[in-house]
Amino acid sequence: MKIFATSDTHNDKIILQKLKQFTDNNDNFDYIIHCGDIGGKDKNTRSLIEFGQHQKEQYENFINQFPNIIHILGNDDWFETENNMHINKYPDYFYYNYDIVSFELVHITPFNTNREANENKIWYELNKLNANFPINSDSIIIAHDPPYDCLDMTSRNIKVGSKSVREYIEKREPKLWLCGHIHESFGVNNIGDTGVFNCACSPELHLLRGWVIDTDTLDYEKVII
Repeated sequence: MKIFATSDTHNDKIILQKLKQFTDNNDNFDYIIHCGDIGGKDKNTRSLIEFGQHQKEQYENFINQFPNIIHILGNDDWFETENNMHINKYPDYFYYNYDIVSFELVHITPFNTNREANENKIWYELNKLNANFPINSDSIIIAHDPPYDCLDMTSRNIKVGSKSVREYIEKREPKLWLCGHIHESFGVNNIGDTGVFNCACSPELHLLRGWVIDTDTLDYEKVII
């Protein structure tokens, strides 16, 4: 199947306009995937509760624009949703003989954001993914956090990905690990036979970024608009 994967749009109006135009003009994708951080970073709200409510309104607008995008939530998304295109339980979807699985936790950051966990917790939750079906080369994992030492370098030249995620990928070898989170490390790499794609947009530069991926051949094309 052919997918387009992006991440970290952060309610940037210019990026969302570009995403709408790009997806409207390319109707040959089987699925469009968003790897979290849909909400913006509006600092004018007076409390975290008010901020979450404001983000929920942004999210509703996002869903109205993109009702068919499969998505997860990221560490900067301070709300919850039961929208049927939000996947946060395993197994959620079985498309074209691939298990599409979600994982929303991220390694602890200095900023005390949402959905953070230490490495022990991440390892524990990752291994729960195998409760119903094994994670293997037919699995596509939609995550927010990149693995350690793979598309996880910040602007301060610090690697901040999860070591538990990396160990899990090395052990289970899913077909794809789609992520975002670290805007500076948009790119593609491999861990063993697993294709790792950091799909993060650049709200700082109002750039839509993502990857068009053929999941059968693993051919891919970079998208930067």
